Amino acid sequence: MGLRWQYETPYGTKYGRQSQFDPTATDELTGRTGALLHPEGSLASGDWNNFQPRLGVAWNFREKWVFRGGFAINTIDLFTNGTLENFDEYLATANVEQQAGNPAHAFKLSQGPPAQVFTVRPDGSAPYLGTNYGARTASWYDKNMRMPYIANWNGGVQWEFANNFVMDLNYQGSAGTGLLNYWNINAIPLDISSDPAVLEQVRRAPQNYRPYTQFGEIRHYSNFGHSSYHGATVKFERRMSGGWSLASFYTFSKAIDEDSDDAGANGVTYYNRALEKARSDYDVSHKWVTYWTWEMPFGKGKRWLNSGGVLGHIIGNWELNGINTMESGAPFGFTTNGNLPGGVTNVYLTPVPGAVQRPNIAAGKTYDDIQLDWDRKGPCRHSTACAEPWADINAFGIPASFTPGGAGRNIISGPGLVWQQFSFVRVIPVTERIRGTLRFDINQPLKIPFFNFPGSTVDFRNPQNFGKITGTQGSFSGQGGRLYMHAIFKVEF
Repeated sequence: MGLRWQYETPYGTKYGRQSQFDPTATDELTGRTGALLHPEGSLASGDWNNFQPRLGVAWNFREKWVFRGGFAINTIDLFTNGTLENFDEYLATANVEQQAGNPAHAFKLSQGPPAQVFTVRPDGSAPYLGTNYGARTASWYDKNMRMPYIANWNGGVQWEFANNFVMDLNYQGSAGTGLLNYWNINAIPLDISSDPAVLEQVRRAPQNYRPYTQFGEIRHYSNFGHSSYHGATVKFERRMSGGWSLASFYTFSKAIDEDSDDAGANGVTYYNRALEKARSDYDVSHKWVTYWTWEMPFGKGKRWLNSGGVLGHIIGNWELNGINTMESGAPFGFTTNGNLPGGVTNVYLTPVPGAVQRPNIAAGKTYDDIQLDWDRKGPCRHSTACAEPWADINAFGIPASFTPGGAGRNIISGPGLVWQQFSFVRVIPVTERIRGTLRFDINQPLKIPFFNFPGSTVDFRNPQNFGKITGTQGSFSGQGGRLYMHAIFKVEF
């Protein structure tokens, strides 16, 4: 048993220079409610309630059987990967352009842009100038921000069914609460009107219908997120004996959340974020990994060729290692540009930047009808237009004007992964203090590519491009990767 406590000081800057949106303040530029302020000190109060209990148990309830389980809570630091949060009016930019109707260039590159004079307040901030309010962004750091926490729990049994052979069966679960991300709160509600005339006005001039018309995107950074994970693993292990060891495990799992990033989150509507609850971007339902080591029985001190000689020096004292990974594909979803056959395009109610425009599932279709049988060596694989599609465009429909699509987030899985890695290693003693290591690494020797997600934009004007896979994942050294071989020699002294 254990108890840990953690405290993180609230975010602030050395000179207190930061911007903070206030929904109740009056904007000095327009006189409307909602303004950027520049408070000194911290943007949020301290979070002192970060107690993290831990409990673990191991019970040898029968000979060669052990039960292990545990529970723990861990907090996460309040660190945003958007490092320029809350500096909206401490970064001034300007557009250099000619007056309307003047076709001449604004400036020559050899001369550089003309000098800009920025309006700077006594506190160092620069107020917004202009009337294009859609480009005026703001950040709102929740004053009640707290440290997110993850609850982890697990339980399982281990059985030594033979000498040096062990079998494990384990369950592991976790839940993330108060996870960090930001949503654009300056979004137009889906139910703003049912009058087609009003909805057309909304489409043509969306800025006039935002809750805060004097701003574009307002990033509200808070404890919006929640996640959960459940997984069951069966593992077989042969401990090192006779020069070789092996471990192989299979995991069946599921992870869900509303967004899998700690930065910007988006969806159909900010006002109903539960619509985004779905499989996490990193969810992999099936994963099987096997890794092994074999000390080859050749050379000095080994079973064969232990008397030395040229052949013993060449092939002796090598170690062979391998890792084989097989896993199902991660999930992805679909969007639409509204294009129908015949050049007609539907209109949506969600014209706010960042809102996701998803298709409908066609009448009589389900999610099970989306994915098609796909042959990676199928005909015409070097021409996108006639290649075999991964998904069927006819499983989708275009939503009616001014309505969001009904297809969910991350509704089918992409291509899976088959990945092999091998290495041959030999340690070469030179003196008592000097030794060399010769190593050969081989990645993806069977040349099984790890494919990208297929095209996922439903466009009935160009159906021949839908659902086509046009590339691979994994760079030179990334997951999956390509076939490559390394020869490495290292000297240690």
